[in-house]
Amino acid sequence: MQEMLLKFKEYLKEEGLSKESIRKAISHVGSLGMIRDSSALSKGMIIELINARKCSESTRNQIIWSVRNYLRFMCRTDICLPKEKHVHNRKICLITKEDLREILDRLYSSYQRWEVNWKNKLRIKSILIFMYELGLTVKEFLELRHEDFQMEHDQFSVVISTNGSRREFFLDKDTYAVWLDYYQFFGGHDNNAFDLNVRKFKRLFAKLRRLDALLGKEISPRSLRHSFAYNCLQKGKSVESISHLLGQNIKKTKRYLKAISLTVSKAADEEKQPKDKQE
Repeated sequence: MQEMLLKFKEYLKEEGLSKESIRKAISHVGSLGMIRDSSALSKGMIIELINARKCSESTRNQIIWSVRNYLRFMCRTDICLPKEKHVHNRKICLITKEDLREILDRLYSSYQRWEVNWKNKLRIKSILIFMYELGLTVKEFLELRHEDFQMEHDQFSVVISTNGSRREFFLDKDTYAVWLDYYQFFGGHDNNAFDLNVRKFKRLFAKLRRLDALLGKEISPRSLRHSFAYNCLQKGKSVESISHLLGQNIKKTKRYLKAISLTVSKAADEEKQPKDKQE
């Protein structure tokens, strides 16, 4: 058994796998008892062994990957397990401009214990509005610099260059007014435009989650990104254009927009039902 494991390890090294991948493959194959009973292996037996293990989907996929490598090593036929239908469990939450105004109105009146001065109010307002208008990931938002905000030919825009691609977001005059107010008091930071790091960002949204119950909506970077994608769709932008602005591949964007459209249609159906009952 030990000799077989060593040979399997050498085979994986030749395939160019990392030390961690090799360690996991040997661990999974060994735990299934496949090394000892390799002569009696069959497709049905392998599937039963894998299904008998109570583990997460990611661990199950790692086990299948390890088994496939072992079968190739033994020069046997690869296995193809039936794929489980993926269920989209992520809740899609859309925030409108009216919701955003209500968030900003309630932010300070509902929780007097959260003492904020007018400068912090302006800072929080600016962060929420720009996350809503740009639809960036947290990482991208934290990397924004002052020079990314530009005003040319009476057109306010934010330009982001990542991995050789250039994304330009055109914003309205109201958003430009918010930026001017913010820049007047917070324009001197060298690290990033909003003087944020991951810790500060998490603390801010932890406080904003207190309003979830009052609004009945999730206030998070993800919900703001979902809202940006939906707003682009409502404006008639193509899937390719939305994909480019979100900075992700088109397949993921299609899944994204499909889930958002289903959420919107479901919400519309729920609104119709009470009206039908009243009639």
